[in-house]
Amino acid sequence: METRFEPTQYLVQAAADALLEYENGPDLTFAAGDWEAVFGAAYRWFRAFGRESLEDLSQNAPDSVTAGEKLLNECPDRLAMLVADALTTNSIAPPVCISLTPVHLDTPYGAVVFAAFPRAIEELAPLLVDGLEEQMRSRRFSGVVAIHDTWMQKDGYPERILRLDAENNVIVEQGVLNPCRPERILLLLGPGSDEATWHRRWHDVASNCGIDVANPYEFAYIADDKWQTFHILQNAGVPTPVTRLVPPDTAFTAEMCLSLVDGPSAPVVAKPRHGTEGLAATVCNPTETTAPLKAIWERGDDAVLQPFTNDLVWLDEAGEAHTAVLRMNVTCNAQGASRVESGFVHVAARGCGIASAGHQGRLRPIVRSALRVRVGGGLAPFPAHLAAQCEACACAAVDAVAATSRKTRLAGVDVVVCAGDGGMPRALALEVNPRPAGLSHSRFLSAGWETEGEPGVSRFMWGE
Repeated sequence: METRFEPTQYLVQAAADALLEYENGPDLTFAAGDWEAVFGAAYRWFRAFGRESLEDLSQNAPDSVTAGEKLLNECPDRLAMLVADALTTNSIAPPVCISLTPVHLDTPYGAVVFAAFPRAIEELAPLLVDGLEEQMRSRRFSGVVAIHDTWMQKDGYPERILRLDAENNVIVEQGVLNPCRPERILLLLGPGSDEATWHRRWHDVASNCGIDVANPYEFAYIADDKWQTFHILQNAGVPTPVTRLVPPDTAFTAEMCLSLVDGPSAPVVAKPRHGTEGLAATVCNPTETTAPLKAIWERGDDAVLQPFTNDLVWLDEAGEAHTAVLRMNVTCNAQGASRVESGFVHVAARGCGIASAGHQGRLRPIVRSALRVRVGGGLAPFPAHLAAQCEACACAAVDAVAATSRKTRLAGVDVVVCAGDGGMPRALALEVNPRPAGLSHSRFLSAGWETEGEPGVSRFMWGE
């Protein structure tokens, strides 16, 4: 590994090299699920051996030794987080440098407020790049920073930020010299325990401070509820799968479930009324819903049932077919005009009907040549006209939810394809996500989805 003598990168590299050699073996790698264990090991290493590692720094970059010592004293937890990210993520984001010198913030600027640190940089980096592009286009906008919620005061002034240093291709973490409120914030990566409550709390804080919230809680309140969203989409005429609500302890029968589908062998999907990443979602036959429903109820949530109406397929490099779901990132400007700018494909694991990260799925760029539609027992090419239909369906879903709440500037809509009895594929809006994840895999969509687009989320959201 090439040695870098910027203090943060040097210390992170030293700890990573040590853990690879002593904790895991030189020829092995850590998995994503090892993050907590790697964090703990890195933190202990910094406490025990961090100062010894400064010897090379003193010989090659003596001016950086003092900064390295301060980082070990003041930020061992953040250094350990960066080590855990480096060893458990195949990152394409710029490295993070922790600066001990505060920055002067120029206004107006936008901010992404987040709570979850593990691998957060992956999700934040494309939004920081988008903000830089908007800064270059608009003379009145100073870019986008990221603010951990513990760095944001209740009066809306940040004490610390993450910003993109494009010239040096690093993300700099540092204090703020002149606290000033952001013009607009986007709330993402909330705590896994209760994202909805976290979203509401910070929406209220921002609103009380006169800060515009790009993804308002009123929109999220509806989008987080699959049952309520279904009714809104249905009433607005947006194509969406038929949905049934099954509260806890309902005397549910197979006959009731069969009303959703054509026969006892037709698959249905049981999933929580509130939930993300496909957690606790199950594809099963109508006669096999008892166990999935009980599993959802034990989580303290209602269940919803839908027919499995997805005929979209992703062909991998070996030509193997996987169930797929399109993620459409719908963005809106100040005038309320919505469009799909970017997205990716949820690709299900082999033999799995649920295409999501929560079921070991993968995320891939949207390229029409890799997509197929199941028709009459075979696979047909993804028709060119269907790309525009999928985008229109996603925009219609966001507009329908916004019409009953408030307009959002960013939402992720999951879209599936149903071939139907006549073999004419059509797009269906499956879910609306008010705090979309997977942004590190997001690509701007090329015309007709002919080629893989550039990384990014929105060139539209931060502008007027």
